[in-house]
Parts: sequence; structure tokens; C-alpha cells
Amino acid sequence: MFESTATILRSFDYIRQAISDYASTLERFLEGEVSPGTFRAYRVPFGIYEEKTEGRYMMRIRLGAGLILPRQLSRVAELSRMYGSGTVHVTTRQGIQIPDLTIESTPAVLEGLLDVRLSSLGVGGDAVRNITVCPLAGVCVDEAFDVSPHVLALTEYLLQDPASLKLPRKFKIAFSGCARDGGMALATDLGFFAHIEKGVKGFSVYAGGGLSSAPRAGIRIESFVTEKDIFAVTEAVKRVFRSQADHQNRLESRLRHILMRLGEEAFIRH
Repeated sequence: MFESTATILRSFDYIRQAISDYASTLERFLEGEVSPGTFRAYRVPFGIYEEKTEGRYMMRIRLGAGLILPRQLSRVAELSRMYGSGTVHVTTRQGIQIPDLTIESTPAVLEGLLDVRLSSLGVGGDAVRNITVCPLAGVCVDEAFDVSPHVLALTEYLLQDPASLKLPRKFKIAFSGCARDGGMALATDLGFFAHIEKGVKGFSVYAGGGLSSAPRAGIRIESFVTEKDIFAVTEAVKRVFRSQADHQNRLESRLRHILMRLGEEAFIRH
């Protein structure tokens, strides 16, 4: 379950269908049958954003734990040369962006990425964003264990659920291998810290952290869960997010706002 070494999507029928739906909506948009606002709701969840230059777009690619295989990176470079400016950008959340695309080329780029088991799905909009990890994961002398495979497994799990793309706001997850928190797990919606207890790998879990407006550290919601339980814990927090968010006010609908509104005890009970 936790042996992957890079982002390699294994179950992607849903993603292929989503790309097909996007391409159909794009065609209708270009023909004037779909409004710009409606089309934006389709393209942003695919990490496709307008650039400052009119008519040009960038696409953000999901790379769990920032890991990518050589053949995948070659495909990204090839797609950038074919459809963009020939350059790529590395993001602060360990993803890659292809800039300077036309909107007409985006379905071909999405298909080209899927050919090497990559996707941009969920890296924009109200979705579970790219899951990040301490940049020293796997080589840090203080880490309990390398958490990168857990990031990749959780990425795979979440992308199989369409509900992960239809949340009240963006939802960020991070993993750290030691208490120094190189992955900034305390400053994100859901954070995991690696531990080994009695020879068993697992995590302490924190939730409700974040930066930007109303910054705060997350609170501990689980002192220790085994590695196989990261899926259930993530699902539980995601359900609290969906049920308790302020759906009328986007500025107050991040997970940390729910924590501040409910208080720590009520938040944990939910």
C-alpha cells in the first residue's frame, strides 16, 4: 500500500471521464453556448488559470510529495514545448505548472499527462489540493520514517472520490516526518506527524491550521493513529468540513474558521 516512489495514478477512469466532460464543455464555451462563469467552474478544478497575458492560461499539475518519475517529467517538458512556452514553473506546494497555454490546447495537455499517469485534477478550486511533505522526507536524520509513500497513497485514495473536488473551500493536507515540522503540518487544514509506537508506524494528527487570513496553528485531534487509518481520519475531517462550513460566506468557510466558531472540544466531537 505504501511502496510507491512517485505520483502514478492507478485508478483513473473517473479522471478520464472528467477530462472528457471538460473538453465537451470547452467546445460549447468556444461556440458561445456556455458562459465564462460556468466554464470557469469546469477549468479551475483542473488547475487551469488565466494568466496576465490575455488569452493565455497556465495548468498546475498534481505531484504528491513533489515526486515525479523521469519519464513523467519528460512528458511535462514535451507538452510545454508543444503547447506552451517550453518552460515550466515549480510551485511552493510541490507541484509543477505549464504556462502560456491556449485554452484550446488544454484538453490535449490533460490527455498527455494522463498517458503517464499524471493529472491536474483537484489542484485548483474548492478541492483537496496537492498533498505536501517535508522537503527532506526520506533523508532527514530525525524523521521517524519516510512519509512520502503515505502521501502518494492518500492522493490516490482521495482522487477516486468526486466529493474531494466539491468542498466548501480548498482543503490542504501536509505530512512531517519529525517534530521540527518541515512539512508545515501545523499550519494547514490537516496535518500528520510521523511516530513509531511499540514498533508500529503511525501519526499524530492536527487539524484547523492555516496561514493567510485568521492564521493559527492546528489542534491535535488524534494522539496516535496507525498508518492504515490515515484514510479514515482524512475522510472524517473532510465530512466535518462539508457539514459545518459556512456555505453563505466564502471568507469564513475554511476549516480553521469552523474550529474557531465551534471551539476545540466541539470540533473534536464532530
